[in-house]
Amino acid sequence: MKASCTSVRSPEAGASQMLALPLEIPLHASEADQLMRMAPALKTLGFDLSREGNAAVARGMPALLSRAEAREFLREALAGRSLDLSDLWNMMACKAAVKAGQRLTQDEAAGLISQWQSIGCPMFCPHGRPAVRAFGPAELEKMFKR
Repeated sequence: MKASCTSVRSPEAGASQMLALPLEIPLHASEADQLMRMAPALKTLGFDLSREGNAAVARGMPALLSRAEAREFLREALAGRSLDLSDLWNMMACKAAVKAGQRLTQDEAAGLISQWQSIGCPMFCPHGRPAVRAFGPAELEKMFKR
């Protein structure tokens, strides 16, 4: 079941960070065409891209992503795995998400909870998966064998 809530941030909110060393991605001819079609949407997300020969060169990328995540994101986007800006935004949100087992500092954890509490519908992720689980008294008693 898909949640009725919409994504919290809009695609226009993509903040960019400039790279000291550009990220270079070799392109197939079909990917080069896709890059030209998607360039405005990718720029909106925070990518500063250009085509140089048979490669895409990123001199800036969304601040939410690590270098590896940005590379993977661009690979998926240029392979045509997204249909529009909304799909790209949701894909980028997944790449930037905190993963299971990832260690956070206390400040990072507190900031994450604060951001989560500020959204309009914190019960579901953008894909409709539950983000909150409620336990009733009977379930708690069973869990603690009472």
